[in-house]
Amino acid sequence: MFIFFNAKLYADTGLQVVFLMFQFYGIYQWLYGSKGKPLSIQLGSKYIYYPILAASTILFAIITFILKNYTDSLTTYADALVTACSLVAPWMMSKKYLQHWILWIFVDSISIVLDVFKVLYLTVFLYFIFLVLCIKGYNNWFLYKQGNIKT
Repeated sequence: MFIFFNAKLYADTGLQVVFLMFQFYGIYQWLYGSKGKPLSIQLGSKYIYYPILAASTILFAIITFILKNYTDSLTTYADALVTACSLVAPWMMSKKYLQHWILWIFVDSISIVLDVFKVLYLTVFLYFIFLVLCIKGYNNWFLYKQGNIKT
């Protein structure tokens, strides 16, 4: 968290706190989210994309406004985009939507570029590992959903 703050990635700093809260929400959803029963992996229908896109756009606009007007951030738009998508992705993950992996792949890819710009090479390495894990996670969930692998 302090690394992001010192690099003036303020939205990313706050995001770490939100991730902690989403962990507890996600655990509850995975265990009891389907009418008191564990959730299974699901494909988001086309109707889920509109609210996700709307939420991401609204969050992006709000975060951009805050970063532009109340911070000295040099990477306003990239930081806001990463943060907005990173607020939506854990919600999707907590509902076990397969497509959350795609959003995380997008977020990790942008984060790598952003952190190279900010000369945060250890964080670049970390996000590269996250990127590889997301690709593997998507592949495993996809195969599981198709019935080709068991957990």
